[in-house]
Amino acid sequence: MKKLLLLFALLTGFAAAAQVNHTDQKGLKQGKWVKTYESGKKRYEGYFKNNLPVGTFTYYFEREGGIMSEVTYRGETGVGFAKAYHTNGVIQAEGLYKNQLRDSTWNYYDKQGILTQSEDYAAGVLQGVQVTYYESGKLAEKKTFESGAQEGIWLRKWEDGTLRTKGLYKNDKLNGECTYYDEAGKLLAKGSYKNDKKHGSWFYFEENKVIRKEEYRFGQLESETTYDTEGKE
Repeated sequence: MKKLLLLFALLTGFAAAAQVNHTDQKGLKQGKWVKTYESGKKRYEGYFKNNLPVGTFTYYFEREGGIMSEVTYRGETGVGFAKAYHTNGVIQAEGLYKNQLRDSTWNYYDKQGILTQSEDYAAGVLQGVQVTYYESGKLAEKKTFESGAQEGIWLRKWEDGTLRTKGLYKNDKLNGECTYYDEAGKLLAKGSYKNDKKHGSWFYFEENKVIRKEEYRFGQLESETTYDTEGKE
């Protein structure tokens, strides 16, 4: 009797082991899947149903061995909420996956857990607003994307909220007027870009007075004029 019980235990153990990394007759992943690094350490583990990830998938750092990221899927929808971690265990990023692609809003954090950036995705491509923050939580930079390309107004601010830079993007390149300010809010420079290159007249300021003027043609400096404190050449 004991021998029969032992044999049964061995057989059921082998059967359970056989179910790991299993594909059915149609080639669809089913049940628990575990993958390892070349070193033999666990890389990830999770469950599939009809080739779709279900439940929570956990990924591990190879050297440290701790959790690198987790993705929790909603049923068999292919939609999952992901969290990535720094090696110290503090959350590094969080956001939504749809069909293995980033979607909706993603947030990123430093090793102290402070929010550093937030950005919007659609089907794995940047779509919408991207905001970068100072450690204080105040806005440092704001960009807008359409289908992965930067478009529209680009803003940078000093930590006290004073405007630092304002420009305009079109087709992922600076196009149009751009202005730069110092921490006191005084104008430092202004001019226009054409496809990321300075084009036309550029003015440089000191105490809100023009001290230099440069003329550009598609990024090439063609002339330069300097002015004294009274605005004379």
